[in-house]
Formats: sequence, structure tokens, C-alpha cells
Amino acid sequence: MSFSYYSLPFCKPKEGVKDGAENLGELLMGDRIENSPYRFKMCTNETEIFLCQSNKLSADDFKLLKERNDEMYQVNLILDNLPAIRYTKKEGFMLRWTEYPAGVNIQDAYYVFNHLKFKVLVHKYEETNVARMRGTGDAEVMPAQKEAQAQMTEVLSGWKLVVGDVFRAPSNPALLCIMVGDGVQILGMAVVTILFAALITGMLYFYLILGITAGYVSVRLWRTIDCGDHRGWASVAWKAACFFPGIAFLILTTLNFFSTHLVGGYFGAKAPHIEYPVRTNQIPREIPVQNYPSRLLVPGAGTCMHLCVEDWKWWWKYFFASGSVAIYIFLYSINYLVFDLKSLSGPVFSTLYLGYSLFMVLAIMFATGTVGFLSSFWFVHYLFSSVKLD
Repeated sequence: MSFSYYSLPFCKPKEGVKDGAENLGELLMGDRIENSPYRFKMCTNETEIFLCQSNKLSADDFKLLKERNDEMYQVNLILDNLPAIRYTKKEGFMLRWTEYPAGVNIQDAYYVFNHLKFKVLVHKYEETNVARMRGTGDAEVMPAQKEAQAQMTEVLSGWKLVVGDVFRAPSNPALLCIMVGDGVQILGMAVVTILFAALITGMLYFYLILGITAGYVSVRLWRTIDCGDHRGWASVAWKAACFFPGIAFLILTTLNFFSTHLVGGYFGAKAPHIEYPVRTNQIPREIPVQNYPSRLLVPGAGTCMHLCVEDWKWWWKYFFASGSVAIYIFLYSINYLVFDLKSLSGPVFSTLYLGYSLFMVLAIMFATGTVGFLSSFWFVHYLFSSVKLD
């Protein structure tokens, strides 16, 4: 948890503590920017600047300083909207840090870092007197195995028997389309953010802009499942716009009110739906009873083995098979809370931590589930369009 710098008995500015201007990303991250007593003059070297002399520490102040030192709290400094960089040398390597420790504990003795040395680099342009700050701061078969081989061949040809059912619409098709569309949006935001090293504010902008892609994928997948019928596309686009934000964060629903999902949904409705390579039978094929749960084939053998046991209900299974990694992440976050975040005091902070963890787990499930579903969809489409069936 982040705390105000002045929650500790440090020197305060003479004009009083004032909150600095914060952007949307800083607000969502919980950063608090406050003014400091340090003052810099352009192109002027100054040494031994005395700030203040603190009052005698009370028992509560001393206890708080010990707790923050034991919990290894760090102080972040910003100069001209650039982070101050701390350099340390370890084993011949120069390390850079964007913070410095509030204090240190050496042999049960506590020390506070109250003497700071700043080095600010200034670049001057030759043609003008303008100066700019620069941050430092894939078996051979034996005869005894022929019977087993025949059984295996029969099993492996089972996928041909579900040719009339493999593209039968799944249950709750609209919900699947919405979740896949949101997964594309989140995945796209993550990729763009990593490639361009965007900040939190940039992530939000990318999320809103990529609503076009989410609406397009949701509506086109909806039309594909519904064999080209474009009725209800606007409803699917709107639901894709509100589904994830409505679950995760109510404010994002407000930001999506004038949603780019309708723009993407409009182009998705205009684009031709993906034609199935085989015709779906009028009567669904009965799925044979399995000698073992077919779901066990999902992680190891993948989509092909799942179809080989004549189970054509693959739509939802492959979304959740890939998205199930989020369960592990959520369980790990709980483990981290119980055994490593012992400093969180009270149920309020724990609830806030679990809420943010659930938010990220939901996003990870959508993104990874989308990768699994689209990969399976492409494979099934390619398989039945490439193989001649009798």
C-alpha cells in the first residue's frame, strides 16, 4: 500500500503541503504527488542546504518509522515530471532505481536517510539560451499391438463422424461472442502497451480505441454462428462494450458510453460472415459415452483428439480451457495476500487488494480464453475445409 510521504515525520515545505496535478493513470494507480521542500535553480550549484530540524520523535512516530523501515518502504521523487534516479554499484554492475529507501536497519539499529545529494544534468542548445532537463535521476508397431492399433485408428477417425455437428451453434452464442470480443480488446491493449511501453493513461486510450476491433470480432463471430443473419448486431456490440467494464469497474462503463464498439460492430455487420466448410445437420448427433472424460484430452492432445472422440461441443470448452490459467493466478494472489502481505492492516485493504486481483484475473481469463478459442476455431475450420469427406 502506498502512503503519503508526510505520514512520516519528515521536513515539510515552508508554504505547506500541497497536492500536485495528477493524470488519470496516476489516480488509478493510487499515486499521491505532493510538493517537497527541495528547491532547484537552473545552472546553479548549491551544497549543504539546511531544510529543517524535526521535533523530538514521539513513541508513535518512532514505532511508525521502524515499521516502514522493516517493510522496506521507498520514497519516489519527481523533478520536472521526470523520476529521480538512484545509482548503486553491485558486483561491477551499475543498477538504477527510481526510489530510495526511507531508512535502513543495521544490527537492530535504525537509520533514516535524511541527507540527500542530487545531480541534475542540463542540456543547453547552442543556438538559443533554452535549457532542457534530462533525467538522471512427433512408432513402430509390433505384431502384438495390432489390435490396439486398430482400436486407436477407430478412435482417431471419430472426428469424421461429427462433420454434421462440428459447427452447430453453441449454447449462449451471444455471450461467447461478447467474451471473445472483449478478449481481443484486452489482448490488443496489452500487446500495444508492451510494444510501445505506454503508461497507464495510454493503456486506457488503447483500450477505448481497440473497442472497434472488439465490436468487429464480436459481431462477425455472431453472424458466423447465426449463418449470416445480421439481426441483433447492435445489441451484441453494446453488450460487448458493457460486459467486461460492467463486471470489472463501473467507471469504465461510463467511459464506454459513447462507445467505439458500435463503430467496430458496424463494420463487422458489413463484412461477410465466415462460411462454414461443411453443412450442419438438422438433428444434433448424439455424443457417445466416453470411457474416460473427454475433457482430460483438452490440455494434452488438443482440439483434434477432442473431435476424435466425437464430442462436437467444443466452443465453450476451449475458451475456458485456455482461460483457466486465471484460476491459478487468483489462487496465487490469495496465497500472496495470506503469507506475504502481512503488513496490510484490516479488512478494507485486503478487500481492495482482492478486488484489484479479481479485476486482473478476469482480464487474463478473457485474453487467454480468446487465444485458445480463436486458435481452435481456425483449426476446426481448416481441418474440415482441407480434408475430403465421404
